[in-house]
Amino acid sequence: MRSAFEFTSNAAKLFFNTFTGAVKGFAAGILNVLATITYGWQKIFEVTGLETLEKKFAETANLMRDQAAAFTKEVVEDAKDAKDALVGMYESFAAEHKKSQVKIRKESKVTWDMVREEQNRYKVETENAADTMVAAFKDGNCSAPPHKSGIF
Repeated sequence: MRSAFEFTSNAAKLFFNTFTGAVKGFAAGILNVLATITYGWQKIFEVTGLETLEKKFAETANLMRDQAAAFTKEVVEDAKDAKDALVGMYESFAAEHKKSQVKIRKESKVTWDMVREEQNRYKVETENAADTMVAAFKDGNCSAPPHKSGIF
């Protein structure tokens, strides 16, 4: 039960961290592109002498770059969390595998013990039946025809 919970929670972490990482990565890329475009317009306004627009576009470009950098840091954090979730999933599988191997070995030993018991019981019963048959042939109380090999 605990392993199933661990696996499920790690799978959910992996899904959401991957999803948010992808969204933030896409947003960071778009913001970097927009910041570059805005920077280009800022340079155009700088050349034309429109200082008010130049300042506004410079502030906007810097804001977009800062936000893109923040998203990039969050993407790295999401990637680490996704990796931890994968490791957690692997560890839950490994723990369950070890438990199942122990159970299999235990059940296998029990099965082999039961097989040995049965073999010993059949061996004793077969030896008793063989002794009875040998005794019957020696006494002559057997209606079976003698064997051609002459053993009996």
